[in-house]
Parts: sequence; C-alpha cells; structure tokens
Amino acid sequence: MKCAICMQAFMCTAKSAQLRAHVDSKHAKEDPLKCFPSIPAMEAAEAAAAATAAAKPPMPKKDAPKKASKKGGDLDALLMEGLNVGGKKK
Repeated sequence: MKCAICMQAFMCTAKSAQLRAHVDSKHAKEDPLKCFPSIPAMEAAEAAAAATAAAKPPMPKKDAPKKASKKGGDLDALLMEGLNVGGKKK
C-alpha cells in the first residue's frame, strides 16, 4: 500500500485505521480517498471478517498440560545419563 500523495509505503497487512491515521496526521486537508482509494473496500472486508469471527463459536479450552511420565524421568537426569554413557576413549 502506498499513499498517492507522499508515496509512503505501508505493509500489506495494514488496517484501514492505520491508513486513516496517516491521512489525518500527514494530509489533514486532503480527502482520505485521494490518498488511499482502496479504503472503502478494506473497511468492507474488515467488517465482513469481524462478523465471521463473531459468528464462530469459541474454541474449547484445552485441559491442563500433561505431566511428564515417570518412565522417562526428568530431563536433567536424562541428560546426565546420556553424558555418562560410553565413558572415556583410550
């Protein structure tokens, strides 16, 4: 996205609110559509995405994380055991 007046570039993920803030701060006397003709389409897409997100049921919460199995022991013990295997080479 580029401002048509000052040619300042914006990331493709910029929201219409960010573009309007640029127009308000840099080009207060200009029409926002003169700087960014795609603002109405962006606002319509953002509104549709917000409506879709609001219509989805909330994701179920996951249970508490599972504890490490006693079979493997804790990670420090496993690391130390791995370092002690093999011994020194002669």
